[in-house]
Amino acid sequence: MKVSWLIRRALLYVIFPRIHWYGYVGAPVVWKGTRRITLAKGSRIYPGSRLEAHGKSGEIVICENVSIAQNFHCTAVGRLEIGRDTLITANVCITDIDHSSSQVCQKPVDRTYEHSKTRIGTNCFIGMGAIIQAGSEIGSNSIVGANSVVRGNFPSYSMIAGVPAKLVRVFDMKKGEWVRPLIKTKEN
Repeated sequence: MKVSWLIRRALLYVIFPRIHWYGYVGAPVVWKGTRRITLAKGSRIYPGSRLEAHGKSGEIVICENVSIAQNFHCTAVGRLEIGRDTLITANVCITDIDHSSSQVCQKPVDRTYEHSKTRIGTNCFIGMGAIIQAGSEIGSNSIVGANSVVRGNFPSYSMIAGVPAKLVRVFDMKKGEWVRPLIKTKEN
């Protein structure tokens, strides 16, 4: 860990009221809406982060003891929360924003934002290169595979992988292992 990361975190703590002093932050690319970004105690962010809390209601909440690897990109126009004890590996993008698809005659940068609640539960693992799209809710103790593109709601103890991501395993508490999910049929 570099001393400059500790100093950066201490300075952020002094300037911004929602950043806890304990933890560290590598050099960011850009942070937008820093007064609406929460970094809780023990959170760690490696270099190259891009955190963007847009508009008046955009809010990013990174809970206690979250570890985020390099080149993380997170954008929010609503409240986007990453639960405590979560590990996010490199090159991950998490958002609660879609650009309106009904305004096809406008340039994409001029289209209005569409917001869908996005939340990551506690004690999750997000694999390298994963994209968590707007409207996704990932339950606690879940695993997202590398390079997965996630959209949808997944319960706690889920293993999610693929493009588009699907539920590939669930953790069976009785067996103490990951098992294939039951396939629902019309008879079920």
